[in-house]
Amino acid sequence: MKILKYIFLSILLFSTAQVFAQRGFWNPYYYTLYPPHWYHQEHARDNISYKKKEHPDAYMSITHSSAISIGNSRSFIDNNSFIGWGFDYRKTVGDQWTIGGSIQSNRLYQNIPGYSIVEGSDGTHYGGKEFRYLDAFSLMVTSHYYTGEFGKFRTFIGGGVGTYYINREQEVGMKLFYDEAWHLGVAPEIGLYLPIYNKLHLSSSLKYNVAIKNNTRNTQSWISGNIGIGWIF
Repeated sequence: MKILKYIFLSILLFSTAQVFAQRGFWNPYYYTLYPPHWYHQEHARDNISYKKKEHPDAYMSITHSSAISIGNSRSFIDNNSFIGWGFDYRKTVGDQWTIGGSIQSNRLYQNIPGYSIVEGSDGTHYGGKEFRYLDAFSLMVTSHYYTGEFGKFRTFIGGGVGTYYINREQEVGMKLFYDEAWHLGVAPEIGLYLPIYNKLHLSSSLKYNVAIKNNTRNTQSWISGNIGIGWIF
């Protein structure tokens, strides 16, 4: 009788183990061939979120800006500057294009060596140590084209159209000469985009700023180099 009991228990255990194995409890390949319903739901959510990341709504960045004066601006200040900042907002349009806006500020400064003598508008001459300043502030509507795919290293080309406010100061001894004016302007730009972590990215660009001639002042121009950090959303 004991032998029959052992045979019966062995058959019962073997049958139970076989059923469990077929249901995937001890079979490592079962879920590969027959994934449960929750597996499809989880991966469906992953695919949806992944697709959203491929098409971000917008880019936003804050940049540090340096500048090199050229043209008429160079004749006033023959010097480079590392004083500047900028802010960009770019709304995505499809995979490759963005439209948006930017603001940027640059300050150029020069300490003129030696002793300067400058004639004022009334014919009076002023002498002393001379310092020159050029402050430029731009407000632009922008558009850019991006190469490559989102989430990878990309290059972009584009630019902005808008307005510049430029204030120039010339300090000679105790006398201060200054003039300020608004200009229409354009700013073609090329740059790089590099994702670094999650939604953060680095950006770098060169921008050719052109403040077009107006009734009181000639065209002013300078090249700005911008590097910044931004995020997507």
